[in-house]
Amino acid sequence: MQKSFTQGTKRQTITDLESYAKIAIQNGYYFEALWIYFALIDDRVQSLLFHASAPAKINDRDTANLRFRSSARKITKTSIVMLGKKINIWRLCNNVSSSLGDYPVLVDPIFSKSDIESLIVELENWLETRNNLMHSLPYIEDGIATSYTKLLPYVKKGESIFNQIRKYTNRVRGRAKKQRLSGSKRRHLNRKVDYQNLTFDIIP
Repeated sequence: MQKSFTQGTKRQTITDLESYAKIAIQNGYYFEALWIYFALIDDRVQSLLFHASAPAKINDRDTANLRFRSSARKITKTSIVMLGKKINIWRLCNNVSSSLGDYPVLVDPIFSKSDIESLIVELENWLETRNNLMHSLPYIEDGIATSYTKLLPYVKKGESIFNQIRKYTNRVRGRAKKQRLSGSKRRHLNRKVDYQNLTFDIIP
């Protein structure tokens, strides 16, 4: 029987992965640490898109109009979408987000739109560097050990980006939760019976 994956186990898994990344760094396993931070970043970006009810796919027309079809399939916690595409979706959602309009949970008093765009650019640059490092591994000329030591700054950069995205995602998730609770409360109030205006037949 497949074990159910709860929020608690997910939180613990992320904590464990962070610990493994730190252990990998301490022991000089920088490629392993890069992979872990890539996975953690990918997960947090997916989480914030899920809580924002973002679409799972965009096309050129969406990008040109800065709008999505309202009927577009939404991204889920288990949607398989490449990180590069998720970054594009995030950028488009950030561009059109507003408190009273599209993707309101993305609007944040601490992280402005320009702050998020800077973070996205930072992530894109880090991702490109990481990919280049991975693909250039067979062509290293100065030895694996020497090249490993050059990876540490990129590992630390990945850690920094992950921490920023995690902080923002936690705030998005908190607003989404409040929004869901508020909507649930409104639905509950709408179902309440107006007892003051009810009339009853008195049965002798």
